[in-house]
Amino acid sequence: MCIKSQGLMLSASQPRIPVPDSRLPLDVYRCLIDTFREDQALLCCCALVCRSWAPWCQYHLFSHVYLSSDSQGNSGRRDQLAEILHTSPHIIEYIQSVTFMINTYYGVTTVWTDISRGAFDCARFPNLQSLTLRSFRFSCNTEIVDIIRELPLLKRLSIDNVHVRDGDSNTPPTPVPPCHSLEVIRFTGITSFQALGNGQTAPLATRLMECGALASLTSLDISTGMPICRGWISLLPDIGARLSHCGLNVFDPTEVSNTQSVGEAFREHHAVVCDALRFCPSLHSLRIKYDGLYTFIHALYRDRADPAPRLSPFFFETLADTLSRPEPRLLQHLKRLSFSFLCSVESLSAACLPACERLGHVLVADRRYPSFQHLDIDFEEPMYHVKPPRGTLQEREAEASRLFAVVQDAGVRVDTTVKESSAVPLR
Repeated sequence: MCIKSQGLMLSASQPRIPVPDSRLPLDVYRCLIDTFREDQALLCCCALVCRSWAPWCQYHLFSHVYLSSDSQGNSGRRDQLAEILHTSPHIIEYIQSVTFMINTYYGVTTVWTDISRGAFDCARFPNLQSLTLRSFRFSCNTEIVDIIRELPLLKRLSIDNVHVRDGDSNTPPTPVPPCHSLEVIRFTGITSFQALGNGQTAPLATRLMECGALASLTSLDISTGMPICRGWISLLPDIGARLSHCGLNVFDPTEVSNTQSVGEAFREHHAVVCDALRFCPSLHSLRIKYDGLYTFIHALYRDRADPAPRLSPFFFETLADTLSRPEPRLLQHLKRLSFSFLCSVESLSAACLPACERLGHVLVADRRYPSFQHLDIDFEEPMYHVKPPRGTLQEREAEASRLFAVVQDAGVRVDTTVKESSAVPLR
């Protein structure tokens, strides 16, 4: 006997071949969704396909949330998120990273008031691991400590353009719970000329140390004024051994009229920064921000037609001396060195080329740093002068590459970028 099934003649004595299930394991679909996790429009479409796809699409859509508000606490984006969380409260568990900023006039900060805290209630985000705060002013260090304390899963804290009032409340900080896992700290927000003689937030480093917030720290990046940077450097004997990345600020010490004491203070800071490297034996990555803005501002008042005030080679000579010491040999595990220059290529090249070449020889000679494999050279050129910089942007990038040509000749990867800034932002 034969059976006709779907146009095929099958014998009754032959086993029926089962029709394969068209559904794939959910893990396969998740892998496919992962491939376009940056495409929000496509993720929104996929979230509507079926119920089993929705949670994974929502995870990618809401893993990072960007919140902005004006100085009065008004925020359409925040209100939209509140509405979504009201109808789908489970989504808050997907939020792992939040960027919260106040939209204000350029360079202006807003007090971390009850309105701001209401816009961002730390306790509402149980799985938050990364937090970025921008353009705020805190009344005391304890307010920052409280944010960390309320987020026991926080691993990364980034604070940009934030000011903390001098002094602090006399109340001792509440201890951070033992489960705290803060691993990365990045502070930016004060330019060199603002930080001079201002101990604005130096106590914050000590306060975080005292409350236990730095127990698991592996990455520290401080791009602030000199007193704040020195406050963190003072902690390196205690926390430096655990760091795999460190970023610090130095300032060009070129003497300008009536500012000899400023140059001396900057040169002392260079020596402190270089000496502090001995407390960081496990560094894989080191970033140095070289801030020449102070020199440029004073040059602007002296000669508005000079596009390239001469800078000082002092830091590069000091760093080369430090790294070439026979004992103790520093940064033995260094893989990546990054320079962020806030000055023109022409200014640095005119005065510092021999010192940079010597530093390059130290880095690659005699396999002193066998793991060293990547050098970043980034320039942000302040356009304060009437006369523009000499050469095209491509020509200035080529000139920047020549600063450490010996490193590139040794087979080390060198990435160079130069960008113009018509108005240098407050950092």
